[in-house]
Amino acid sequence: MPRALVSEGEKVAFAGLLAGLACAELTTAAAGSSAPPDGPRPLAAASVHLDAVVLVDATTLAACLETQLRSGAAADCFLVAGADTAAGVEAVREALRRCAPRRVRRRVPGLTGIYAEAEEETEVGFDVLAVVLREGEIHAVL
Repeated sequence: MPRALVSEGEKVAFAGLLAGLACAELTTAAAGSSAPPDGPRPLAAASVHLDAVVLVDATTLAACLETQLRSGAAADCFLVAGADTAAGVEAVREALRRCAPRRVRRRVPGLTGIYAEAEEETEVGFDVLAVVLREGEIHAVL
């Protein structure tokens, strides 16, 4: 991923794209596994990492965490690494709350290009289990 002359927003969007592609690959692999049709299928888990390093002019931890969660929303669960403190676990819990399923009215462009509120509500968000890992062990399930 290029690091110079690229805005933080573009870096976040690109990282989200890569995470989404990896999650789609896992989901496809799980669906095509050799498990019996009536038996359990392998779980497709998306990994999420909380980085303790905060850079000047970089995205916030909350924005980075939400981007990772949204990118991997097609997974069966999230495996969260790096939430080594109570504050880290709370940040994951809060990000999951903000990404919870809800119905909203979106703004859509009309024929003239002017945005107006849509007539129908659309469901946004997701409800995916998050497993917080510490030192290779399950610490919490959110």
